[in-house]
Amino acid sequence: MAKESKQFGERGTNSFDNLFLKTRLRLTVLYGVIFAILLFISAGVTKSVFTQRIHQRFNPVQEMMPIRNLAGRAFPTAQEVQEDLLESLFWVNISLLFVAIGAGYILAGFTLKPLQMSVAKQRQFLSDASHELRTPLTVLRLGLEQDLSNTKSSEHKQHLNEQLIDVDRMNRLVSDLLTLSKLDESTGDLKMSEVDTQKVLKDAIKQLEPLARKDNIKVSFTPSKKDLFVLADYDLLFRALQNVIKNAIIYNNKDGSVDISVAEKEGQVVFEVKDSGPGISVHQLEAVFERFTRLDTSRSSQIVGSGLGLPIVRSIVESFGGVIALKSTEGKGTKAIIKIPIHRAS
Repeated sequence: MAKESKQFGERGTNSFDNLFLKTRLRLTVLYGVIFAILLFISAGVTKSVFTQRIHQRFNPVQEMMPIRNLAGRAFPTAQEVQEDLLESLFWVNISLLFVAIGAGYILAGFTLKPLQMSVAKQRQFLSDASHELRTPLTVLRLGLEQDLSNTKSSEHKQHLNEQLIDVDRMNRLVSDLLTLSKLDESTGDLKMSEVDTQKVLKDAIKQLEPLARKDNIKVSFTPSKKDLFVLADYDLLFRALQNVIKNAIIYNNKDGSVDISVAEKEGQVVFEVKDSGPGISVHQLEAVFERFTRLDTSRSSQIVGSGLGLPIVRSIVESFGGVIALKSTEGKGTKAIIKIPIHRAS
């Protein structure tokens, strides 16, 4: 819990902030296009009306006699005045369009400001609520453990154990919420260092071996031919890989397999975790990265979870400048692919 509640660094990626910026840019483009259309219509009407008037006023007079100014130079013809008008309209409209784009960007910011403030308040509430829940949950667990050690009734012990399971589930949920909250806030410092990818994978696999043995899942690991390092926070990278491998185990078929590998490709360290489970339908692949989303499968009802595992994985991976993707075929399994820029130490 202590490690999970540490402040994260500026490199933390906020998916909502990215979405907010993209939406603001789209609104700016939309405002710019609308204004450009209005300018085009205005310029067309101006050209049509004034061209006709210029020819009506200039041509009859110049046909009768050449008109000269005091310097002895001939006044411009209707054609010359028309060309000057069109050139002026072009440059004025271009200038107005750039001004409109800038104003549109500012206007888009004002339009989205209430939404941004609302999300910020929700984040703050989530962070505050998570922190406030940690202490009473800890006290409750200590009390249940004390009662469990003092009671002699087997029925009462079973009841207390069930309560402990519920408390542990709440603790995991609070821990996940705190992690997401810290990643969203993007404040503090990440414990960035050179991380040996093979070591962190072996540590994650070792911790999950009892879970794999429970359902007779065979876990195999194919290491890279050379040592590969990434610049990352070891604890966070460990958690991300552990979550992905854990999903491959618990959402697998009995007597299934999980194949794990790490390799270098195009300047990136590529982690692959492939299972032999039932797979995920195409329309659900992106949904699994949304918070509190759980797949509607036969095994999901038997598995205790909050739907925050993969969202946390994506936030962690993106904080290291990496990406995560899922490839799946129903009935044939799922492959999770994580790519993180390779460190020069490799």
